[in-house]
Amino acid sequence: MDRPACSICGKPVERNGTYWRKVCSVCRPRSYSRPGGLAARQAIKYGMDLTCCELCLWAGLCDVHHKDGNRQNASRDNLQVLCPNCHRLIHHPLKSPPKIKGG
Repeated sequence: MDRPACSICGKPVERNGTYWRKVCSVCRPRSYSRPGGLAARQAIKYGMDLTCCELCLWAGLCDVHHKDGNRQNASRDNLQVLCPNCHRLIHHPLKSPPKIKGG
């Protein structure tokens, strides 16, 4: 049997035990953007690179952030690709710098 294609981008998918996954590993962002969620699908449709943070340029699988906070607004201008650290800092900013032990 041929490997099925990702329902979002068309690339081959991996097996999950005895079943084939529906989306490939690139289209399955790991944290805030749910697998195959609207934001991830739209970001890929717009040609956004989900493997590079737009703020710190970290290379790895990133989240898709809604700039206006509205999850239903998936327009290109409202989406931003962020690494998990930058995404958390936007939603949960530090109130004071962390204390460094031993220094």
